[in-house]
Amino acid sequence: MRELVARFDLLIHQKYSKMLQNIKFIHEISAEMKDMSLQYQFLKSESKSDKEKLKRLIIKYDDQSANLKHFKAHAESAKKKYEQEIESTTKYYERVIMEQK
Repeated sequence: MRELVARFDLLIHQKYSKMLQNIKFIHEISAEMKDMSLQYQFLKSESKSDKEKLKRLIIKYDDQSANLKHFKAHAESAKKKYEQEIESTTKYYERVIMEQK
């Protein structure tokens, strides 16, 4: 009977020990999953932040592109006006020179 109780006690001890190992393993996996979840949330927020930065850069680029087009059009207009003034001034002095001859 003592041998049977000792075996039963050993069996219970082994099962209890195995159960404790499984619980420890579950806690380790749970901790790793929590860590991975935190990393995922961080990366997700970084990604969202990067998307927002990209959107702002695109808007800034579009604004600068529009400004560049505006300044280019203004420069073209000023160039035409300057060329017309040169042409008109040249014609005026040509006329003055012709009149003096």
